[in-house]
Amino acid sequence: MKKLFSLVNTLAVLLLCTYCFAQPPEGINYQGIARNNFGKPLANAHIKVQFSIRNITAGGTVIYQEEHTDSTNVYGLFTLKIGTVTPQIGTFPAIPWSTGDKFLEVKIDTVGGNNYILMGTTQMMSVPYALYAKTAGTSGTAGITGATGSQGSLGNQGTTGSTGATGTTGFLPNGSAAGNTTYWDGTTWVLNSNNIYNNGGNVGIGTGTPGTSLEVNGAVTLSPNSVSTNSSTLSPGNRGYLRLLVGFHTFTSISTNGAIPGQILVLENNNITSNITIKNGPFVHLDEGVHGTQTSGNGSEFVMGITATLTLIFNGSAWIEIARSGN
Repeated sequence: MKKLFSLVNTLAVLLLCTYCFAQPPEGINYQGIARNNFGKPLANAHIKVQFSIRNITAGGTVIYQEEHTDSTNVYGLFTLKIGTVTPQIGTFPAIPWSTGDKFLEVKIDTVGGNNYILMGTTQMMSVPYALYAKTAGTSGTAGITGATGSQGSLGNQGTTGSTGATGTTGFLPNGSAAGNTTYWDGTTWVLNSNNIYNNGGNVGIGTGTPGTSLEVNGAVTLSPNSVSTNSSTLSPGNRGYLRLLVGFHTFTSISTNGAIPGQILVLENNNITSNITIKNGPFVHLDEGVHGTQTSGNGSEFVMGITATLTLIFNGSAWIEIARSGN
């Protein structure tokens, strides 16, 4: 046993090693050849290797340590990956690569025991420090924005979309015939009414074929204005129906022209106590040959009994009688 121990301790083990980094999971590949003191490779040998990483100097504090058990091939070659086994000291991800130099110490036991022989300590150069890149400091400031590139060519036109759903009916749908005039019946809009016909040119009331600007087919009622005066003249203005009340002067002439040619004026005696006399004059021409009565000093005149009416039309220069009743 002593002879074997001596032999083991005098073995010269020559190691050829390389470093390289693997992709995640993290680790450092290590490859070497174990040889005896005659330089012959130790083929198919059961060996044990201890790796230690020292901080700052070759004799600095061990901040990481692990052990590997392996076997060489027929050429004495063995390949290990540092950082992939359970460590004795520290953890591989916690190695502070960014703070100072790091040194790799390698020991080997050629029979797989714990009687390690120191093979040397080597400073780890730039390759292992690439592990620091994933925890590097904050990014620098962003560079200036580059010039805008030229606009790309226009893409092909897309296909036409499907037709949308029909919208709801509008506020006023179409009428049933030309000339329909809409009106509100208190609840809803009545669209198809012919009470008033309007074709955009003529308007008809009670007719769907007006031949003039306004054509009325049926009776027309004019709401009268009531007049009570003791003046001997009457000024109708633009009114169309005057009801002469109690107190109206019993002998009267019209003193003004009409407002527009074609204006109709209806006078009604609503005086329940006496007749009212309308006489001829410069502004009114009574139908003297038919209805007029001659009274000395007053010219032609019309004596209107109670409820009698006199209808006049303004021809642009004077009021002309067109009808009378009840005299």
